[in-house]
Amino acid sequence: MCRKEWAIYRNILHNAFKFTPPGGAVRISIAIEPDQTSLRIADTGIGMDVTYADADRQAQQQGTGIGLSLSKDLMQRNGGRLPLESKKGRGTAVTLSWPNAKEDE
Repeated sequence: MCRKEWAIYRNILHNAFKFTPPGGAVRISIAIEPDQTSLRIADTGIGMDVTYADADRQAQQQGTGIGLSLSKDLMQRNGGRLPLESKKGRGTAVTLSWPNAKEDE
């Protein structure tokens, strides 16, 4: 795992804890399949009712780090995906998925 991937995970986790009020929950799960690995971070925080672009603009105005769009771009450049599910007032779930390395790599 390289430094840029850690920055993505850290950013998503930071946002989950930052926007989840006391008494809420942040759940982390991992699924390892033959061709890919997925890490899901779901929270019961404030959620969003915006698109990636709007969310990223708001995050940059608040100075919260690398932002969702940059995280998504880094995942895509490394063959991964970063889908986001969110409902205002009900929380957010982000799934980071990437292809597994082949044995000969």
